[in-house]
Amino acid sequence: MKTVTASILAFSTLLSFSGTAFANSYPLTVTDVAGRQVTFDHQPTNIALSTSRIFPLLEIIYQGDAAKHLVAARDDMRVSAPSMYASYIKQYPALQHVPVIGLIKSGEFDAERFINLKPKPDLFIVDLSNIKLAQDKGLLKKLDDAGIKVLAVDFRENPIKNTIKSVQVVADAVNRTKQGSDFTHYYQQHLDAIKNTLVYQ
Repeated sequence: MKTVTASILAFSTLLSFSGTAFANSYPLTVTDVAGRQVTFDHQPTNIALSTSRIFPLLEIIYQGDAAKHLVAARDDMRVSAPSMYASYIKQYPALQHVPVIGLIKSGEFDAERFINLKPKPDLFIVDLSNIKLAQDKGLLKKLDDAGIKVLAVDFRENPIKNTIKSVQVVADAVNRTKQGSDFTHYYQQHLDAIKNTLVYQ
């Protein structure tokens, strides 16, 4: 995940565009990396993260407005990546005040509290390792019934296969398709360069 996060961070520093080149229409159905089809009846703007270490994903999509769209996250970046956390706090001081949610896998996630957060999340981005557990526990249905859509992403289990898909599906869902496409182009260029280097060594 460190390599993928580094690529995302490097890309976020190169972003100079703003706005959306073209708009998606809703209802909109996307397919996430878990193969789940999720339909959005409106453009989500309030986003929660099952792991704060994927905050760079929001930077890709929203650039300098990334923190404005984060309404809840697990507090794991501060503990497992303190230098990364310190850097983000300097850039986005508001991150210190984002409501903290628990880990799904350990049973610390409080669904009722999550549903009643203000502002209320309308998109919950969950790492792939937790998505099946959330489904088996009935959490996905409970959140969907409450109007909160869930998308699975993966930057750890199979990053080469799933990084581009993870970024693009979230970008499409929140009506920032161009930002997702720009990252795809950037990431694929660097991945191809690495592959070519390995081939000719």
